[in-house]
Amino acid sequence: MSVKQFIQQAFGHFFEIQPSARQWHLPLVTALGVFLPALLGALTGRFADGVTAAMGTLLLIYFPVHANLWAQLQKLLFCILGFLCCFVLGLTFGGMGWISAIASTLITAAIYYLCKRLQVMPPGYFFFIMIFTVAMAMPIPPKEMSAPLLLFACGNVWALLLGLGYGLTLKGFKHQQTAPAPVPPFRRRELLAESVIMGLAMGASYAIAHLYGLNSVHWIMISCAAVMQGNNTRHIWQRKLHRIIGTFLGMFVSAWILSYQPALWVLAALLFFLQFAIEVLVVRNYALAVVFITPLTVIFAEASQRHSMAELVLQTRMLNIVIGSALGLIAGGAIYLLRHNRISASQSY
Repeated sequence: MSVKQFIQQAFGHFFEIQPSARQWHLPLVTALGVFLPALLGALTGRFADGVTAAMGTLLLIYFPVHANLWAQLQKLLFCILGFLCCFVLGLTFGGMGWISAIASTLITAAIYYLCKRLQVMPPGYFFFIMIFTVAMAMPIPPKEMSAPLLLFACGNVWALLLGLGYGLTLKGFKHQQTAPAPVPPFRRRELLAESVIMGLAMGASYAIAHLYGLNSVHWIMISCAAVMQGNNTRHIWQRKLHRIIGTFLGMFVSAWILSYQPALWVLAALLFFLQFAIEVLVVRNYALAVVFITPLTVIFAEASQRHSMAELVLQTRMLNIVIGSALGLIAGGAIYLLRHNRISASQSY
């Protein structure tokens, strides 16, 4: 395939809606999980606390609708443990300069390895890394970590109750989703090499931001992880292009919304709408989903800094998203070459 054909094929998928068996009720449940803690925080004047709890409900994204109730409980408990570990580690190692860069390398490599080894269903490692990076950006002293940790854990418990309630009523719905295809097994040496590449990319993201004094380092790290989700070079290129184009649109949507300084309950309602739209679109069109992912992430990460959010969005995150996407492209290409060389070597025998 020539470069021209490759580019034409990649751009041809930007606005193509793919068919999906995902039903409307799972996006509704995940949206309710995010909405209610945020609304409670808005009504009590503690919106930042509500958003912290709402972030803990994102584990519902990994809810296995095809499994029995016991397997669903096990999956949710596993995700709670993983989310809590990522959140605690992010709070612990945030704002420590080069120590944070080293910690990011080791922790994200471990997240990648464990999620691949345990065959975590899509979106795989992404939201675990997002929780870790957003927690790193929280300006919370170590002595005050207990309060946000408790709020985050409350969000986990709320998601657990919501997921189990949904699991109990799931049999009443027709046309349930079929079980996803099994994840191909990894060789241990290959998986370790990929984990090292992932960790180095994330550590480099933090190091570059720290070295050049860039604000909102978590945007670079999240973008890097998002681009690397592709399974081959074509997917990696598409993720990068989709992420940049979708983010540009999402940035303008975010700036437009925040320029009006909406009431806190309006932001909570926006979280519901954004989360529902993401769950519906992410399996059908990644570019459109990113348009909604961007404002959602902005609200999560900047809830405590509403006075400067509109200006920050356009001046800072655009550069960060391009840097993170470029790093993700390089690291993702290295993982692809690693897999390609292994397949070629195995076929030569």
